[in-house]
Amino acid sequence: MRTPYSSASHTYKRAWYGSRGWREARRVRAEFSNDREAYWNAYRPSAKELDVILSESMKAFRVLRASLIQQALETLLSALASGDCPPENYKFVAIDFEGTMGDGGVKEVGLAAFDPKHLFERRSPSATNLAVEGQHYAFSRNRSRGFLFGETVRTTTNALPRVVQEYFDSHLNDDSGGVILVGHSLGADTLQMDNYGVPVESLPAIVGTVDTT
Repeated sequence: MRTPYSSASHTYKRAWYGSRGWREARRVRAEFSNDREAYWNAYRPSAKELDVILSESMKAFRVLRASLIQQALETLLSALASGDCPPENYKFVAIDFEGTMGDGGVKEVGLAAFDPKHLFERRSPSATNLAVEGQHYAFSRNRSRGFLFGETVRTTTNALPRVVQEYFDSHLNDDSGGVILVGHSLGADTLQMDNYGVPVESLPAIVGTVDTT
């Protein structure tokens, strides 16, 4: 009887390469006549299965996201009421890269902007989602899947400095107290931008950073 290895955690690959013991490796190789591709295909999810997994995962993520935004709203309102929150009209801009210069270049960039003042205009959790504006840029032809939280713009890496600069500029106005840059492992992302000629942390608009690592 075939062992029900998990495709998500790649235990089927570990079994083939002996990470689960060579006796197990010999067994699965014999079962598939040492045909690794046939073995891979037996456990690898199909494109249809991946779409279902992605769809279900995103449904769960949207529920979690709405809950977290509502919690953030309640925390912010509480802080404002107690005087613990600074009065400046800061805006938050998050940035995230996929790919590196040493790995064929940046393939995708995600940008999102959040203006706290919009929280006071929207009271329901579903409407509060609109306070976050997302934008996705794809620089690789291999990135065919659309962005789930906004528009996908396909362009070239040569346009990357202009894209980032214009995005920051578009979220500044006369009453803005500046932009707080948000990212996960932010140092890696800012290094990417330095490599492409855009020293993000040196932009006059940036007045602070938040690293979620």
